Amino acid sequence: MEGKINYLENRENYKNRIAKYIVDLRDSNNINEKINNAKKLWKVLFEAAMTYIDEDKRGYDRLFKYEKNRSNCA
Repeated sequence: MEGKINYLENRENYKNRIAKYIVDLRDSNNINEKINNAKKLWKVLFEAAMTYIDEDKRGYDRLFKYEKNRSNCA
């Protein structure tokens, strides 16, 4: 399945950090490591999403836009 995440477009720093945390989560050996890596991943995803919204809230509508007829949704 292919798609794009608007708030990650042209933001290589966030993409690289997210990819690292996904790999770390996958490779975690115990539940405590998994929880800590999941928290790190969630934090960077949230940070990237919130910094995408500018002060005038113009990015908010694009970030949370609901697309009814998306062909790649399960």
